[in-house]
Amino acid sequence: MKKKQEYDLFTGDSDWHNNACLSTLPDHGWLYADGYRRAADVLIEHIDTHGRDQDGLVYPVVFLYRHHVSCLSSESSKCRFY
Repeated sequence: MKKKQEYDLFTGDSDWHNNACLSTLPDHGWLYADGYRRAADVLIEHIDTHGRDQDGLVYPVVFLYRHHVSCLSSESSKCRFY
């Protein structure tokens, strides 16, 4: 029986250009806020392009936009990981 390969999500690898840099800026709350907006935009683009999946993606899209606004409207610790 083959051993199942395990992955560690938060480790570096030889393809460093694909690694996300976490907590590298002194005040990166705006970066998180922009990331939530961009993720919602990607989902909307998918729905527009393919004309499907809107029923399953409506709540994730609303969550992402709401969290984007929440991060912008307050210097909230919800948008930071430190």
